Amino acid sequence: MSVQENLNKLINLPLNNRIFNLAESFNGKAMLVGGCVRNALLDEKFDIYKTDFDFAVDLKILDFLKLAENSGLKIYDKDIRYGTISISDQKNIAQITQLRIDIKNFGRHANILPTNNWFEDSNRRDFTVNAIYLDKDGVIFDPQSGFNDLLENKLKFVGNAKYRIKEDRLRILRAFRISSQNIKLELNKANLEILKENINEIQKISKSRVLSEFEKIFKSPGLKKTLTLF
Repeated sequence: MSVQENLNKLINLPLNNRIFNLAESFNGKAMLVGGCVRNALLDEKFDIYKTDFDFAVDLKILDFLKLAENSGLKIYDKDIRYGTISISDQKNIAQITQLRIDIKNFGRHANILPTNNWFEDSNRRDFTVNAIYLDKDGVIFDPQSGFNDLLENKLKFVGNAKYRIKEDRLRILRAFRISSQNIKLELNKANLEILKENINEIQKISKSRVLSEFEKIFKSPGLKKTLTLF
């Protein structure tokens, strides 16, 4: 299956299409972002029914929440403090987060500030390959040059690796998990050493989070590669 076919499947999934159109109905814009776009671009046995759908919207999350409710979508979960809701059409679930800036981080939590700037939103994301946005017309917005990193098989942090890990310790395991799931992606030597230096920090993460990441790593095609990194 080609990359373009993967992107078309993402865009045309009924729930995703409804989210694009809901945002437009309120003079806003929604774009897919994160792992679903990354995996579709990698074209490595992409399965649309085994991926998470994450959207960024340039609307206030309470406005989008009302739009979703009025359209008959089920509100699966919501955390208005972080500008996030999860909605479902009974077949699929998508998480929608308003564009934001993370002012100050506290492990897995942050003080946030809403923004209408897509580039500012991209600056808070963990890896460049997770900061690639896809709109309803199939146009890619790539403010952190993540697509080029995909082509070069690089897994790079957005900004300073040490700082991004300090913001959220779970990114240590996420780095190994993404590299393990997408076997072509490689961490450079400097970032790998930073991850190793901070590996004990995962003891401060909730056991459920750690277990979830390890389960994904041990089920991934790049397990052997990941184990040899230590």
